[in-house]
Amino acid sequence: MPLFDTRASSLPPTPIPPSNASDPSTAFDGFPLVFEDQYLQVTSALPYGTNIYGLGEIIASSGFRREIGTDGGVGTIQTHWSRDIQDPIDENMYGSLPIYLEHRYNVTTGKASSSSVFLLSDILLQTPPGSKVSLIEYHMIGGILDFYFFSGPTNAEVIAQYGSILGYPAWQPAWGFGFHLCRWEYHNLSDDKENVAQMRAAGIPLEDDIDLYHAYRDFTTDPVSFPADELRAFIQELAASHQHCIPIVDAGIAVTVNSTDVYDPFTRGVEE
Repeated sequence: MPLFDTRASSLPPTPIPPSNASDPSTAFDGFPLVFEDQYLQVTSALPYGTNIYGLGEIIASSGFRREIGTDGGVGTIQTHWSRDIQDPIDENMYGSLPIYLEHRYNVTTGKASSSSVFLLSDILLQTPPGSKVSLIEYHMIGGILDFYFFSGPTNAEVIAQYGSILGYPAWQPAWGFGFHLCRWEYHNLSDDKENVAQMRAAGIPLEDDIDLYHAYRDFTTDPVSFPADELRAFIQELAASHQHCIPIVDAGIAVTVNSTDVYDPFTRGVEE
């Protein structure tokens, strides 16, 4: 079977009732290519019960292999949007990665290989009852069907091909590969100083990474928990020991709440 197969002859007959009785959108009335101003849809056949990984970022209850609707499963509906939340099950998380890696076995050659498809969209994985194939269906609310296909054939080569399109991470400094200490709920500068002292006493190498903002606002320091003068002295002490302070910078810039609220990064961003 081809890597991507939208031929009507390859798809199961319709209509197909909902795989989830409480969700009518899991029904299939047909598999036409839809290309409207605010809705695009295309369906491809997959080998029955094939191995699909990815479509993140998500912690799937099915494990690393995504549920595809065989063996009593209900399939997967993956809507891509990001939110700042940690570790939910079967819910959206920090990133949107609308790429899947398929690992399939070739009965002719007796070998397994991997390939991948990347498209910015919402995705449904399903195997209709009685169907000889599984399905992947893409839903979009605009744009174009801009597919990227990565032929592998190994997992590592698939990811390298994906990286060549998306872009590779920036080069990191050598010290960036050191031992980092980073977590929530170091409540004040005293907590950080104590952590550094204990790590040094235990002979554990450390690069220090701290949470220090005032009201969770980027480019600020909490005047009570992390006084600027004391924080400056602490960072200078770290530097003297060949250590680095890495303040976390979230992507979101806070919006001022009223005319007396002063937050220069927001104000300058609006003005410029």
